[in-house]
Amino acid sequence: MAAVGMGGSGTGASEPTGVSALPAVQVNACIGPAPVYDLVEEYRRGAPLREIAFSSGLGLEILCRELAYRHSSGPLHLQRSKAVRRAVQKAEKSIVDNLRLIHQLRDTDITPREIPIVLQSLGRIEDVDYVGDLLEYPRPPSSEPYKTERPRPTAADRISLLYVTGIHHGIEPDHQLALARISPETVAGFRQLFPDSFSYRRFADFLAVAETTALAIRARTVTHLSYADYVSCADTIRRRLGTITVDGAAPWPVSGPDLRRRLGDTYWDDTLRSAGLKVMHSQDLFHHDDFVDALDAFVEEATDMELPLTLGSYDAWYIAEQACSQNRPSAVEVIQRFGTWESALKLVGGPPEEKEDGTRTCPVCGEEAWPIVLGMWFPDPDNPNPKVIHTGCVVTDETPKHRWQCMNQSCGFGWS
Repeated sequence: MAAVGMGGSGTGASEPTGVSALPAVQVNACIGPAPVYDLVEEYRRGAPLREIAFSSGLGLEILCRELAYRHSSGPLHLQRSKAVRRAVQKAEKSIVDNLRLIHQLRDTDITPREIPIVLQSLGRIEDVDYVGDLLEYPRPPSSEPYKTERPRPTAADRISLLYVTGIHHGIEPDHQLALARISPETVAGFRQLFPDSFSYRRFADFLAVAETTALAIRARTVTHLSYADYVSCADTIRRRLGTITVDGAAPWPVSGPDLRRRLGDTYWDDTLRSAGLKVMHSQDLFHHDDFVDALDAFVEEATDMELPLTLGSYDAWYIAEQACSQNRPSAVEVIQRFGTWESALKLVGGPPEEKEDGTRTCPVCGEEAWPIVLGMWFPDPDNPNPKVIHTGCVVTDETPKHRWQCMNQSCGFGWS
């Protein structure tokens, strides 16, 4: 089945550029009318990006820009994240069921990407892609101790979310309302966090702001709070108050990661829903530190395993992370935030280093990239076939737009 788009042929369709590709892409069929390939729906159901790119005929970065800039609603990315987690859990079970055979195949020259193909041909598994991602970026099976039970949320967690939301939105506390509505059990449980010497007035303010915020949420005058706003506001409050809890290792207000894990199973939208709030935009889901941590962890693991630092590799790593209940920013959300994959990589040290032959690995597709040099090429007996692109003229002020160019014709990515 041949796809129309980047590199397509025989259809007369114009080649998409930038983010101009349509969300529904025509795909040729051998017989009958051509079906419509809905890349948004495929993304929503959790299909790997490389599969969507192949079926739609779009390059990976163009596909990510299309989904990032034209279909950037929070629900779409959340639906995809949760669909991936469900699919990964199924794939993980397939790996556990076939663990002995997988170990035998690993002892041969078969690559991690080829192992699920062999298993599928033997009728042992159905999904190849997700199993391949988990084998390429191996994670402990579900029986391992790291798969701990989700921590139980406490009243202090809910009060923390409501209090920070109220402070962020400028809610004025109603102490009489709090006194009338909050149960003695909640007050007693929350009070245990703080030493006996802690100010009763300040403790009452915590409860009053939280309960007044809950009333504002029910009245729909307060509807949302981004994760970045929670982290920033909670950090500011903790710096102002200092250490106020009995256990200094469990500060209050609760840290963003801890709150998100306990109230939302790592999802910010589920955390908000527990208090009657909702996500308004996809940018509300993650803090800047989440992107830095994800990119840094990906680069470190991919480098250790000698895998290319490409968008496709990042998506495979992101899928494998879901097996550990790690809700990371998707490749589309990375492009949405940083504009290009190159810019994202620069955040954690930049594209791969230059190789001995003077080339680099393209950060988009993983193929070989050559340096771009200003001036004409002159024959060199010691290096008759240099891997260099010569351009421009040395006697003018002209400078190349990029310093590196991918030699894969279907990619052609350039960067400085």
